[in-house]
Amino acid sequence: MSVAVSCLDPGGAATGCAGASVRTVRLAPKGGVVAGESYQVDLHPGAAILAGGEPVVLAEPLLVEAPSVLEDRAVGRAYRWDEVRSSGSYGGRAWREAAPGATATFAFTGTSVTWYTRRGPTEGVATVAIDGRRRRTVDNSSPRVRDRVPVRLDGLSPGRHTVTVRVEGRRGARGRGRTVTVDAFRAGRLVRNPSVSADWGPAHRDGRGWSRAGVGGAEVSLRFRGSQIVWHTLSGPRQGSAAVILDGVRVDTYLGRASSYALRSVVVPAGPGVHRLTVRALDSDRNAPSFVSVDRFEVSQ
Repeated sequence: MSVAVSCLDPGGAATGCAGASVRTVRLAPKGGVVAGESYQVDLHPGAAILAGGEPVVLAEPLLVEAPSVLEDRAVGRAYRWDEVRSSGSYGGRAWREAAPGATATFAFTGTSVTWYTRRGPTEGVATVAIDGRRRRTVDNSSPRVRDRVPVRLDGLSPGRHTVTVRVEGRRGARGRGRTVTVDAFRAGRLVRNPSVSADWGPAHRDGRGWSRAGVGGAEVSLRFRGSQIVWHTLSGPRQGSAAVILDGVRVDTYLGRASSYALRSVVVPAGPGVHRLTVRALDSDRNAPSFVSVDRFEVSQ
């Protein structure tokens, strides 16, 4: 298995992994964490871990169990906005979402960045942040549809940065929709079909929190090892439908609309081995979106 290795010194700063100052070693599988999987870490002779504040030399490989319960924001799951094919977009496709708080983050190097988006009657309001600090609020509503609309942010310090587009979930002054669209970015060069880190929008009710999508086509997926996985979700007046897909095959359709809110569980038998589960939102009403929600996933061996 290919892994990314990073090391920290006692103060928490990054350091070379070959030095004597290493206090923490982080291992991240490049293919992503598989829920319910067991990982073996082979250590060099004399390597030690801290136990009760004291170093303990390990004589055998270290066994690490990946979590079998993944909360909505846990490592190991991947959210995607809805992908839209569009001849007007720079790369022939764009990504959209309408759930309040949903984000798309793009990493770049440079002193400026331009986000290319869409304006139109179904587009709404977004905020744009650099390195986690809000810089602009953008109203993309317009009577006419226009693609490749630039939103430029400059005056940044040289080096590595992130730009985050956040869905505000409200209508603009000249439209009826709430959707926000990500087409491309430019940081020195134009990046068509950019690789972004996407999240669905956070929501809370009765002391519980979950993530939700507000457009059809948005997805969440994860790999797991086990004979069964349970998707814990929500039903209610503004909850929509979703396709439940196991290893590329649609195995269920979840109907979330109900007269009152309640937690629901969708059980997906899988059989032994490693599998991929995808939940894809089906409903798409840009004017009054229904939501598909993720509370957590639970894997059984």
